[in-house]
Amino acid sequence: MSDSTRRQAAWWFITLLKASVIAFGSAGAWAGDSTETAREPVDPAVEERLAELREQQRRFLEAHAREAGDPEFGAAWTRRLGESLGRLGADEGFRVTAVSCRSRTCIATVAWSDFARAAQGFTPILHLSAPCHTSTFLEPPEDPTAPYEHHVLYSECRGRP
Repeated sequence: MSDSTRRQAAWWFITLLKASVIAFGSAGAWAGDSTETAREPVDPAVEERLAELREQQRRFLEAHAREAGDPEFGAAWTRRLGESLGRLGADEGFRVTAVSCRSRTCIATVAWSDFARAAQGFTPILHLSAPCHTSTFLEPPEDPTAPYEHHVLYSECRGRP
């Protein structure tokens, strides 16, 4: 992957609240030459915002793990999201490695061949019809050519599939 591509794909945060997509990005740069893997953000405010987003995701994952499960909701939504994401993944080039739904939240883990593919192709996941707020956080990996996984977070889910 070229340095130019790395810079273009450097930092991404996307949130979808129903039909609205809000994108956050930066002009992050890779430190040193193309053989180095350390990342060094250009703007300290960007690093601060990314730290906030990492913390939000960490808190969501922890809260989901602690959330009491509703067997009917959890099983039905796990099945529905898994099937829907599986069909979408066949068309978009990712695979679903896990889906977990509780009583009002779900987490799907999706895998791509590499980070560039994830950064270019994740938007249809956020447009998947679900009565939930949907978000994801893509953080560039140390090796952008390695297989890449990220979580898709579903919150405030309502209704039955």
